[in-house]
Amino acid sequence: MIAAPASVIYGFASDTPRWPEILPHYRYVRVRERRGETLLVDMSCWRDAIPIRWTAEQTNDAATPHIAFHHVRGWTRGMDVEWIFTPEGEHTRVSIVHRLAFRFPIFADAIGKHIVGNFFIHDVANKTLARMKVLAEAAVRG
Repeated sequence: MIAAPASVIYGFASDTPRWPEILPHYRYVRVRERRGETLLVDMSCWRDAIPIRWTAEQTNDAATPHIAFHHVRGWTRGMDVEWIFTPEGEHTRVSIVHRLAFRFPIFADAIGKHIVGNFFIHDVANKTLARMKVLAEAAVRG
């Protein structure tokens, strides 16, 4: 739960080119292409000392607000990610939902769920949400 309006949090979360400046675990975000509210981005971050990288299409919807990523390159190719903002009074519940259909079904549970999902994805998402909370609440306090 973040003590800030969805629009404030969305402002930080949708501005992925700035993520390396505001999220200490991000190495880079490079915009390869812009098509209106859709960006093609190369992204990289750290999971502790392990570098991770991928390419995704990011679609921003400020009116809802909503952010969607579709991973097109990397270990998570095919994964869909949604940022869902749910206002609750003066707070906002932010959820990052990952849908990964692993390309090699025989390894899906062991590798996809435990290693890729739990070890990499959830760690990065938790760090990202924790930092978004700090940034948004500081912005509201002024």
